[in-house]
Amino acid sequence: MPHKHHSLKHDLTKTILLWSTSFFVLLGVVFLLTFNSLEHYILNIMADHRMDYQVLEFSKHLERQDSRSIRQNSQALVQESMVSAVLLIDASGKLIHVELSDNQQPQMTITETIDINSLDALVAADNNLHLFTRPIPGHNATLALVMDDRPVDIAIISVTAWTGVLMLLLILVSIKALHICLRRQLVNPVEHLQQAITNNTLDHDAIQQLKLNLPDEASNILEAYDKLKQSRDGLRMQITDMMQTLSSCFWWSDDGISYAGISTKWTDILNQDPATIQGTKLWSWTEGKAQAFANNKQLQQAIEHHDEKIDFAYQIQKDEQTYWYGESITLNYDSDGNLDTIYGIINDISKRKNQQQKQAEQLELEHRLETTGTLVGGIAHEFNNALAGMNGNVFLIKQSTDDEQTLIRIKRIESLIERSASMIDSMLTFAQKSNSVASPISLDKFLNKLQVVILPSMMGNTQFSLNIDTSLDNNSSIILADKKRLQEMIV
Repeated sequence: MPHKHHSLKHDLTKTILLWSTSFFVLLGVVFLLTFNSLEHYILNIMADHRMDYQVLEFSKHLERQDSRSIRQNSQALVQESMVSAVLLIDASGKLIHVELSDNQQPQMTITETIDINSLDALVAADNNLHLFTRPIPGHNATLALVMDDRPVDIAIISVTAWTGVLMLLLILVSIKALHICLRRQLVNPVEHLQQAITNNTLDHDAIQQLKLNLPDEASNILEAYDKLKQSRDGLRMQITDMMQTLSSCFWWSDDGISYAGISTKWTDILNQDPATIQGTKLWSWTEGKAQAFANNKQLQQAIEHHDEKIDFAYQIQKDEQTYWYGESITLNYDSDGNLDTIYGIINDISKRKNQQQKQAEQLELEHRLETTGTLVGGIAHEFNNALAGMNGNVFLIKQSTDDEQTLIRIKRIESLIERSASMIDSMLTFAQKSNSVASPISLDKFLNKLQVVILPSMMGNTQFSLNIDTSLDNNSSIILADKKRLQEMIV
């Protein structure tokens, strides 16, 4: 299953926004549940603050019976948006003074005689109005304030909204600041670490220098990678040293394009210095673009199919000679399926290929000879049938005549038939249809017969000279041989 990549910045932003949204939702729920309590709390505090001050002021004014000051204080109070009415009520319920706010909607209807309970019922009819009372010390009178909670609601909502906006801005600024901090303290070091890991050309000293510029966490990862890299390089060198004992040449590539390393057996196989090959493109040493292209095509197809091993053979022309090479290539992939390292083994298989070619040619020759033998055997059998008929007819003619001249000619015909039969036996022997049988042969008689019967029928430019020592014992010229094969050898 492929791994879904994501960035740390994206994950962190997503997490912060998720928690921020959850916080704002929770804050909204708490705000709705506690809104009325908060509203009443604020109204009570404001009402108590005004009552504490106003009862003292109204007490002074009542002592002096200063109705003008009472009216002025009342008018000043109702100018506030939260105060809807100010009332002074004596113990009998008579209104001493009443002042209503012009902004109070709907307007309350207050009679000249009203007690506190009636006033409370009147205020309770409007959900936005609240009654607060306080006795005036030293007088039989009560100060009543009717307060409107709508300005308080607006103030609470406004403050809450601006607080939410400021908190949202603070969160956005915090996210941006966190991104900058992450970029400097984590993302950039991780990118440097990734470049160091993917860049296989970094040596141990370069990695050590890079570790000094990275945070401890990234530095520890880079140190672990450096140890793994050294272990892998050491293992490669050990494998290379082990391969020196073999007749094969070992090579590897980190990118699938060029040689990253090669064993010294290269010199024995290709008569080239390995140092001149390292870093060059794969199979560029073949000195033929067509062959290099064909080999790279096979390699790329194996990579596309994620094959782990491929084997192939190819030939090149060098110094006007044909050389055959066989390669066995192992492909290693990382966890994401990308090519990591390629290992290859090259063998000079020219001797084996030449031997196989000779064997193929020998098999083809044997097949042709077998086919020819079959054809010759069929022809020989046809000639045998014809000679059998001729031999029978000659025998009948011989039995029916006594003419000496005719008998001489018949004898010559019989000799020719015998020679033809001998040739046909040779053809059958070639076709493996007749077996060679060795028997005792008198060499002088065989040669005399060969001189008289066979040689005259051959081409006119053929000369044959026969000298036989008659003083020798007749048994000394007897040999063990196949008469037909001996005749073929001489003719």
